[in-house]
Amino acid sequence: MCGIFTVYDETFENKERILNQAFDLLIHRGPDFKKKIINKKLCLGHHRLSIIDLDERSSQPMYSSNGRYKLIFNGEIYNYLDLKKELKRKDWLTLSDSEVLLSLWEEYEHRALDKIRGMFAFIIFDNLKNELHICRDRFGIKPIYYYKSKDYFIFSSEIKPILKYVGHSNPNLKTIKSYLVESLYDHTSSTFFEGVNKVEPGSYIKINLNNLKWSINKWYDLSTKIFKNKLNYNDTKKKLDHLLNKTINLHLNADVKIGLNISGGIDSSILVKGIQKKEIIQTYLNQNFSEFSEIEWIKKLGVIDKTLAIKINSDMALSRLKTVNLFQEEPFGGVTVCGYDFLYEEAQKKNITVLLDGNGLDEMLCGYSKYLKKETTNSKSLDGTEIKNNEFLNSKFLENNDLLTYKSENIFNNGAKNSSLNDFLYFKVPRSLRFNDKISMKSSKELRVPFLDHELVEFCFSIQDTYLIKNNLGKYILRDLLYDKTKNKELCFSEKRSVQSPQNQWITNDWYEYILEKILKSSSLFDRNIFNNDRLISYFKSIKGKKLVNSFHIWQWINLELWFKEFID
Repeated sequence: MCGIFTVYDETFENKERILNQAFDLLIHRGPDFKKKIINKKLCLGHHRLSIIDLDERSSQPMYSSNGRYKLIFNGEIYNYLDLKKELKRKDWLTLSDSEVLLSLWEEYEHRALDKIRGMFAFIIFDNLKNELHICRDRFGIKPIYYYKSKDYFIFSSEIKPILKYVGHSNPNLKTIKSYLVESLYDHTSSTFFEGVNKVEPGSYIKINLNNLKWSINKWYDLSTKIFKNKLNYNDTKKKLDHLLNKTINLHLNADVKIGLNISGGIDSSILVKGIQKKEIIQTYLNQNFSEFSEIEWIKKLGVIDKTLAIKINSDMALSRLKTVNLFQEEPFGGVTVCGYDFLYEEAQKKNITVLLDGNGLDEMLCGYSKYLKKETTNSKSLDGTEIKNNEFLNSKFLENNDLLTYKSENIFNNGAKNSSLNDFLYFKVPRSLRFNDKISMKSSKELRVPFLDHELVEFCFSIQDTYLIKNNLGKYILRDLLYDKTKNKELCFSEKRSVQSPQNQWITNDWYEYILEKILKSSSLFDRNIFNNDRLISYFKSIKGKKLVNSFHIWQWINLELWFKEFID
């Protein structure tokens, strides 16, 4: 995993200092090697976190054997060894997946994308055609942002270098309204910054530098890859097991130490069982909120002796709000993201560079409790509870700003499956991937998500409805598969546990005074004219010390104000 940075500017001559400052804001993503090259009006820069082939020969920007192409690449190509055999070259200069990707592009250009299994955002400059190609993986695991003006454009793994180069930042009020009114974010190509956008998952942008013409192209569409699976239950379970093992094995290739994020849930347990006998991973990491400890569940997996449980209290989490906000760059999901900051710091102490995480199966296999009831299927919260912010918002803010328009899919004759597909593509997984990428890279850690292998994803969404929800439990076939491996009914068939977080009680107790005095009563919050401040404060005082079912609306107030102070004021 690395940081990539590209600028095309007609007036480079007077911008060397600001160019260097912007580029260096990515150093945490790649502390092992950095280099940028400038060719007339074009700069290609790369910060490397060494994972495969640690030798400097595999650093970037990397040139193709014929000199035509230059590559900067963030991510991993998990099937690069198979692709290397397919290419039948004899003159390999490195042992890296980057060189395989570059050679694959030489052979196939954009058709190479269909052959790749992995997570990636990469930029290739074609010296012959004077073209740039900016490509992002199928599900947007790796980020790539851009800004475009009449004189220049920028692509970057993070937003801060873009803001530094541009020299200003303005809030995207459509994004903010969608966030507050619909609890949606990271669901479109827009960001919280006006003019800063994301390359969409499964897309690539081609730019002709001769005439500066852009074309945005979709190279992968999950909805077109889902076909009805007619396998019986046992054969479906066998194939699911095969695909899970296949992707887990592919994700274990690295020349550095690997760890695993463990929670004691179904997905995490499947991941543990997939690697347990291989003895590749010696350290499992868990963020342990004392009142919500998952240690007893982890004990059932037989890896407690290898588990490093990081105890996190309210003061610790509060102390990280500002720095986590800075590195997330946009509002994020809650206190568990702060908890991961401590976890990845411990990974650093253990010299662990790569971590595996069990993201995605809840969406792929109807795992959340909201999918179990028709009336909550389309809820934006995972447990079906929902609190809307409209009553706390300034009426003029609501009247004067539009909501973002967004896509949704409706390809199944089943509400729960349509909802889960939309959560996967737009509403849940994209923001989770952003949280995970930014918080892991803050500590220069590569986070891998084995369950987002496209072959596994396509198969999971093709599984028959009746295999997914049974006995009022979601993800039933996966639970059954885990039972085959553990013979532990309590672990496998307990009700879905929400993310184990004390956020609800911290907000109305431990953090109450901080929120009231530093956030809700701040003059800056009042001056923004987004909220009905009196109503906000009155409501918050009324819930002091109370037990909340859902505190996300209050988290939004906190997070948005911290974001404004960091990036806009």
